[in-house]
Amino acid sequence: MNKPLNIMALSFFPSLLPSSSGGEIGLYGLLNALSRDHNVLLLSSAEVAEAPPRTYYHNQRFREIRIPKDMRFHALWSKHSAAAAHADVSNVCVAQFGEVATAFHETYIAHYEWADVIMHDGPYTTTYDLFLGLDDKVRFYNSQNVEKDFVRTQYPPEAAGGLYEYVAELERKLLRSADVVGACSSEDMCAFEPDLRASTERCLVYRAVDLERIAGKT
Repeated sequence: MNKPLNIMALSFFPSLLPSSSGGEIGLYGLLNALSRDHNVLLLSSAEVAEAPPRTYYHNQRFREIRIPKDMRFHALWSKHSAAAAHADVSNVCVAQFGEVATAFHETYIAHYEWADVIMHDGPYTTTYDLFLGLDDKVRFYNSQNVEKDFVRTQYPPEAAGGLYEYVAELERKLLRSADVVGACSSEDMCAFEPDLRASTERCLVYRAVDLERIAGKT
């Protein structure tokens, strides 16, 4: 049997119980499935609070460290208030928050050597992956959408304030650096092709649904 891999996943939202969105359900479903054969550590961006990171154990091989954002996050949210009037901006605010030193970066560094694989559940954690493109660790981009297209459905042009271009560049950087890219559909994968390397492994990742988790059971 092959040696289990140490997988460090990065997410701009936590894996809450019970799950409250399709993103949370899909993230948990995939990581829980991977933990059957591998060791999984999820680093997630949690609520805004002056508090230390907290560790949660989903099972013996799947743990999560939820890392609160400090009060500086409010200024980023205010900056994008026009877009926030139309849709959630927590994803792009988390990404921009990663452009300065944070507790998330400290937690990433503390577990970096442990990881064999670094997984991104969307491009919004790219700014926290300090060694992206600089090391030989495997990068897995587990996409939820074609984000450069999805963001245009969320905010009208007059409210976007540069977010279209910002998100497109985050996604482009991750696609060009990833060793494995998972897409929800063949159509999404086709949209990614112009930015993928020839050596990049492509796969379709269907979102696993855990009905007990949705119901809040253990």
